[in-house]
Amino acid sequence: MVMLILQTALLVLAAYALGCVVGALLRRLLAPEEALAPAYAPAAPTPPPIPVAPAEAPAAAPYAWHAMLEGDTVVLGGSVPSAAARANLIDVAHDIAPTAAVRDTMMERSGAPEGWAPAARAGLKALATLSRGRVALADLTLSIEGPSINERAYQQMKALGNQPPGRGFKVDATKLEPPLPEPIAPEVLPSEAEIAARLAALPQTASNAEKADAVGTRPAGLPAPRSDVADDLKRIRGIGPKNEEILNGLGIHHFDQ
Repeated sequence: MVMLILQTALLVLAAYALGCVVGALLRRLLAPEEALAPAYAPAAPTPPPIPVAPAEAPAAAPYAWHAMLEGDTVVLGGSVPSAAARANLIDVAHDIAPTAAVRDTMMERSGAPEGWAPAARAGLKALATLSRGRVALADLTLSIEGPSINERAYQQMKALGNQPPGRGFKVDATKLEPPLPEPIAPEVLPSEAEIAARLAALPQTASNAEKADAVGTRPAGLPAPRSDVADDLKRIRGIGPKNEEILNGLGIHHFDQ
């Protein structure tokens, strides 16, 4: 009797276990597709970060830039709109003064007027026509200061006002100076005794011009100024408009004469 009860209990337990297994299988087969996704499914890819624009350089007002020729050094300073513009101006500075050092003190600033880069390059080319001095850009005005390397360069820079470096720009050449007189080696004058001997050798009828030629050398005259541009002889101390006119009449038009 006891054995029969035990066998019956075991059969009930076995049937219950079998029912649980079958029920689990049926639930698995009938479950929605989403429920079947494995727990270890890869996570969705992370979206790429949104690019952030670099911060704009602070604005400059007025927008000022300059270049100076100091001995054997070209100094660049003031505002420049970008690293590319900075590099370009440094290259131009090396081109106009191949033997000079270039010192860069420029700072990147926004707010440059349209056409600024060509105007700055024109300023550096103007600097190449000076023996020393400075060019500067303040907004739309290019100013040129200092003595020119020669008379031709002086006249060309003075005429630059009629050919501005860009639309809307203007040129201020009021501080542009003519070329400096070239140093002239002092003439070795004859002694008083030698002058007296030369004059004594002349006939008594000798003219003043012949006497002058006997004791000195008259500068060689020119029929006209070189390149039709005479130097401003009035820059020599003691020569005024009248003396300059006399010298021009004698064919003296340039400092080196």
